[in-house]
Order: sequence, then structure tokens, then C-alpha cells
Amino acid sequence: MTMVKKIRTGYKVKRFHTQPRIHEDSVGLHSANVAALVLVFDPDCRKEVLVEALMHDVAEVETGDTPATVKNWEELRVALEYLEARFRANNLIPTPKLTKEEQGLLHFVDRLESLISAQEEFNMGNKYASVITDNAWSMLVSMDVPPYYYDLALAIWEEHKFLEDL
Repeated sequence: MTMVKKIRTGYKVKRFHTQPRIHEDSVGLHSANVAALVLVFDPDCRKEVLVEALMHDVAEVETGDTPATVKNWEELRVALEYLEARFRANNLIPTPKLTKEEQGLLHFVDRLESLISAQEEFNMGNKYASVITDNAWSMLVSMDVPPYYYDLALAIWEEHKFLEDL
């Protein structure tokens, strides 16, 4: 399978499979939204940050979408990181080198995108999505990032918080 086919297949992996969903979410949709959020937080970011935003979950075609709460277990996180790195290397998936600050931004907007996606699901009437919003919000606020990230994230989340604002 070529790199392009692996990426396209990876983009079709379903997200949030551990909770009932009204609207299916995919790695591709998530990755595009993460890239868009990177541009909101850093409009002048390096191309490599956008490449990583688009590629960061492609290896889930092999590992599946592992819930963030599982990734909090260090042994499992290390094993997943190894499997994902091996997949990316074996399939020539671009893996740009990012600075610590760029990694922090990407990790932050990755969590924020999950929060927004789950909030949108909740707004459509799926009460199960509150589990995801609660977990995503808890993880987001525990991150060590510049304070303005939280201000911007809160403003973005507020836009998605209530159904009547849609």
C-alpha cells in the first residue's frame, strides 16, 4: 500500500468509538480541524507544524483510536508511541521535527479539537458526549502552555457551547 493510500485509509479511522455517537467522527476530519486550530493560534507557524497536524493520527489505521484516558497509562503510551513511530517510518508518513513549543501547541489544539467535537455532539442531544467533554476539559486545563492559549481556547469553546448559538 502506498503512502497516499495509507494516509487516506488512516483518515477513515473512526474516533470516539468507546462512546455512543450521533455523528461519526474520523481521523481525517479531526486532523483537518487540528490544522485549522493551529492556524488560529499561530497564523505564522512553520509548514512542519501543519504537516504534523495533518499526519499526527494517521498511524491509528494500525493501532485504532485509543482513548486519551488509556494513553495516560505510561506503559501503554510508550508502546503506542513505538507502534505509531514504526508505522510512520515503514510507510514513509511525514514526521517533521518540531520544537518543544510547537509540540505543546499541537498537543493543546489536539485536545481542544476533541473538546469541541464532543461539545458539538452533546449539542445534538448526545448526553454520552459529556464524558468526553469532561475528560478533554480536564486534560486541557492541566497543560503547561502560555496563558493566552487558555483565553483563546475558552473563547472558541464558548462559541460551541450552546445549541441556540448555532
